[in-house]
Amino acid sequence: MIEEAVILAAGLGSRLGELADGRPKGFVEVGGMSLIERSIDKLFAAGIKRIVIGTGYREDCYQVLAARDPRITCLRNPGFATTGSMSTLLAVAAAIQGDFLLLESDLLYSARGLSALAAAPGDNVILASDATDSGDEVFIEMAAEGRLHDMSKQRNALRKLDAELVGITRISHAALPTLCAVAARLLPNQPRLDYETCLVAAGMELDIRVLRLEGYPWCEVDTAEHLQRAISRILPRVLKDETHASP
Repeated sequence: MIEEAVILAAGLGSRLGELADGRPKGFVEVGGMSLIERSIDKLFAAGIKRIVIGTGYREDCYQVLAARDPRITCLRNPGFATTGSMSTLLAVAAAIQGDFLLLESDLLYSARGLSALAAAPGDNVILASDATDSGDEVFIEMAAEGRLHDMSKQRNALRKLDAELVGITRISHAALPTLCAVAARLLPNQPRLDYETCLVAAGMELDIRVLRLEGYPWCEVDTAEHLQRAISRILPRVLKDETHASP
């Protein structure tokens, strides 16, 4: 059973503007609760016993969460302003103790995705959905047997569109050195390297699977439009989905 989670939360969240109220975008509230606190609650309820948050912009906001709960550790990406999500993962890599869930901080999602990832076969599994039409999708192209082949925000960069990245991935501790080695090769020419690019490159050496859940309710919140969609459309679907999934 996976007992550790890593949340990438170093970004500036500049596209949210005044809606973020000077805080990281994970602290934007949907349904009276911040995205990050909602996610943390779901992770603990799913059996996660330790959460490492990779911070950067307004790290003090996340330190408040860590001060409240000893199961949360915050580690800073010192170059957050000029680097991408993979550098944040590298900044926390030494603290990761076992197999883990890797999450983005700005997600609203149903807890069903966590249980589905836990039950899915394979050591490294990307949670994916069918089409969301959100306007900021990361598309996934799969190879045989549901293996990851490629990911891109550009539709025409892929031969076929099989799924959309949710932003939650199960990664084995054994795979972490490969991801870090890939990053070391790519970072000199891609300082804003994201973890998705590294997953694709690591897929040449690792067996990385894609778990596509049909009708799975989720969204990320990067803009004012995303936030309105999260409140009016996605949160009701998340709550309904979680109610139906309860025993």
